[in-house]
Amino acid sequence: MERFDVYCDEWGNTGANYLDPQRPIYVLGGWSAYPDFVRGAEAAVMQWLGSTSGKASELHGAQFLRQAPGQRSVLSLFRELSALNCVPLFVLAEKRYCVAGKIVDTFLNPRYNALVSHRRGSDPYAKQDAADIVHELPDEVLREFALAYRSLDSSGLRQSLQSICSSLLLRHRTTLADAMEGSFPKIDDIVDGELTSGDGVPGNAWRTLNIPVFVDFLCQIEKLRRRIGASQVMLVHDETKKFQVTFEWLFRTFKNVDRVDIYLPNGTMIPLGFEALKRFRTLESAKSPLIDAAHLLAGSLYALGTDVYFHRPIQDGLASIAKVLLPASTLVIPQVERLIASRQFTHNLLTPILEETNREI
Repeated sequence: MERFDVYCDEWGNTGANYLDPQRPIYVLGGWSAYPDFVRGAEAAVMQWLGSTSGKASELHGAQFLRQAPGQRSVLSLFRELSALNCVPLFVLAEKRYCVAGKIVDTFLNPRYNALVSHRRGSDPYAKQDAADIVHELPDEVLREFALAYRSLDSSGLRQSLQSICSSLLLRHRTTLADAMEGSFPKIDDIVDGELTSGDGVPGNAWRTLNIPVFVDFLCQIEKLRRRIGASQVMLVHDETKKFQVTFEWLFRTFKNVDRVDIYLPNGTMIPLGFEALKRFRTLESAKSPLIDAAHLLAGSLYALGTDVYFHRPIQDGLASIAKVLLPASTLVIPQVERLIASRQFTHNLLTPILEETNREI
């Protein structure tokens, strides 16, 4: 297979605000399509859009995806796209967990914390264990850190660390609290390091969630490319004035990195160097039916993720859509998904879908 294209869109974007109470999930997702099937896929989407009388548009998509008829309609479209050899790709991030992960990365960094060994600081299991614990701290503690990190103020970050350690001690998480306290002497160095870490990145978006999720999405594309043996890939993103310059810079930067595969102890492979990614462009959804399909994919996962986050029962229609989109639940389509979330969120997301799949079997 010589080439495939990927059309993507996002849902739940709040920029540098990781703790918007109304939008706790961020999704970047889309569909891959082989050139021979693009016209057929676009025709399927256009026919589907016509049948919805515009109810699935950008303005009405959220409400449309909350209604059972809309969910059944979207499921039908997704199955049709899958039949045309289109493969869903996505990265879904639980923003609260991302804040917890950033706390762990900031205060358990062996570069700035003499109490943390380099082995522990690079152990993904230990970091996820710590992030899962921090994830359960009170909202005000996480919000205090998010605000301090956004402004990168030394006094604010120091006060935030004090609040985090105090809250951990109240929960008898003494070992983790003691380890984090090792960062107190290096708060100014942490701020200086963060201030310079985004040097050269255009668009003033370095500390937004959009950046790491976009890079992660490139990794999912590369995994799919290797699995099917394609030699060329084009990425098409919905037009975004705020992040377009940054995305273009990231694309060029990571495209030209020497190829290297990083294997984590848990078996996860992170591919770097995307020489097959030949082109990146942005298009208005009105000019690309497959961008509309990507919008629906991201929106469906966003609706599913918010139901899980707020502990609402997963609607049958969303569960059925999830079985098409989530390889972890069906074990049928290639695994090109990524969940950046707490273990509890992941469990609550996948368990009902697995149970429904088992009932069908």
